Amino acid sequence: MKMNLAPLLLLFPMLIFAGEPKFRQQDIDQEVGVGYGLQLADMNGDGKTDIVLVDKDKVAWYQNPSWKKHQVSGHLTKRDHVCVTARDINGDGKAELAVGAQWNPGDTVNSGAVFYLSPTADRSGNWKPVKLYHDPTTHRMHWVKNPAGKYDLVVKPLYGRGNKGGRGDPLKMLAYK
Repeated sequence: MKMNLAPLLLLFPMLIFAGEPKFRQQDIDQEVGVGYGLQLADMNGDGKTDIVLVDKDKVAWYQNPSWKKHQVSGHLTKRDHVCVTARDINGDGKAELAVGAQWNPGDTVNSGAVFYLSPTADRSGNWKPVKLYHDPTTHRMHWVKNPAGKYDLVVKPLYGRGNKGGRGDPLKMLAYK
């Protein structure tokens, strides 16, 4: 079997002289307090990847390509929000959100909070927070596809409950179905 190398020879010069990509800065939001978490997802079903930000005291998404800000939640707890995950979990083409809050890594007994944000019909205004069980020091979260093809919310705290100085109970990852 003969192999035609002509297409590869034509592509080779383009690869050599392609150069580095050119980036340009674009301000999206100049009023972020502490941007703890960032996700990329289609939030409004238009087929474009939007930006989701969890700031210390609000949750917002920025509509691609204008980057118009849509705040969907104010402060959910007294302490900072810390993490966010976004994914279309119901198949409507629009991502749903979960948020971790009440951030206090020094309190391994009473800190932390986990919320599912139930969107409004038109995805404007504040979404209804649904508080879920949590372990202290909620730190990271992701939607993970389970064997049945549905998405579970998986949450990982920073430390185990009651852990002091690296000693005590190990942390537990939780999956919400």
